[in-house]
This record gives sequence, structure tokens and C-alpha cells, in this order.
Amino acid sequence: MSIVRHFIARKYLIDFGFSSSFYVAHLVSSTGTIPPYDVFKTSGPTHAQVYWDLISHKEQLNWDYR
Repeated sequence: MSIVRHFIARKYLIDFGFSSSFYVAHLVSSTGTIPPYDVFKTSGPTHAQVYWDLISHKEQLNWDYR
């Protein structure tokens, strides 16, 4: 679990008294690292479409799109 996801889940538990499952997407390169700035800058529309498809699907899909 990423540290960001951990803090969000903890805050949700404190504020509402119960935990919730949710997903946080991170844009990574094919090797799992932060992509170069030029790739990151131009990949916004593709990243948004993939994320939308994943969160809109009725069943949980594989989130690793490296």
C-alpha cells in the first residue's frame, strides 16, 4: 500500500469511524519508475482514459498497466 493511500484510509477511518476500500493510480514507466517529463506531460489523456475505464468497470481489473 502506498503511503498516500495509507494516510487517506487513516483519515477516512478517523473522520467516519469505518474503513473504506479505494484505489490510487500512479503513472509509471514500463520499468515501474517515474516516466521522463516529456512522456508524463503528453500522456495525460491516455492516463485519464485508462483510469476511467478501470474505475468504471463493475469487476476489479488488473491495475498494473506497465
